[in-house]
Amino acid sequence: MRIKHFSDNHSEIFPLTGLFDLIVSTGDFFPNYGYHCKNTSVEANLQLNWLKDNMSKLKDMIKNKPFVFINGNHDFIDPYVMEHELNFNLIKAFDVTNKIVNVENTNFYGFPYIPETGGGWANELNLKSMQLAVNELIDVLKNNSIDVLLLHCPPIAHHGFQYSNKILANALNYLSDEHKPKLICSGHCHSDNGISNEFGILHSNAATTQHIIKI
Repeated sequence: MRIKHFSDNHSEIFPLTGLFDLIVSTGDFFPNYGYHCKNTSVEANLQLNWLKDNMSKLKDMIKNKPFVFINGNHDFIDPYVMEHELNFNLIKAFDVTNKIVNVENTNFYGFPYIPETGGGWANELNLKSMQLAVNELIDVLKNNSIDVLLLHCPPIAHHGFQYSNKILANALNYLSDEHKPKLICSGHCHSDNGISNEFGILHSNAATTQHIIKI
């Protein structure tokens, strides 16, 4: 399985180069009215209209490949609505937010949340809520076979530590090898994109770029 991973394109539509079987997007897919987004309904409507207006370009970008995605903190559109619109237009889209979805005989699970950064963003959680969400994620990993875990916020960001999820990093550090996914795909921290090995797990941060990863 060759996965084309991109993230944090912020409404930029670009060619996906190379040979791959499936596409993964880990959020911040859409445009915003303002840098700090307070009016969630206005942002959601903007993003739905942008999606409809750019559908032909997105079809050319994605072509006939399966498209697996989660939202990021800039994405206010309901991922169910996004999935429905894409599939209605014959794009094979799969929202994996908080659920296991098998695509091409590969189990995906999505965790779109970021630590609280002052409020106003999508998928922001305070410390207590993040701890509960991470506990639920770890239970999923322990009780299921997850091949690819999609995160918006990476557990570790070496060059932008404020854009990492320390609660998740701590939990993954103590997760036994038998319960670890084969691959983590993330974004969010633009200065930390690249491919690395974290906690014994292959990790692709594709913020503002694109990678091909073979699993």
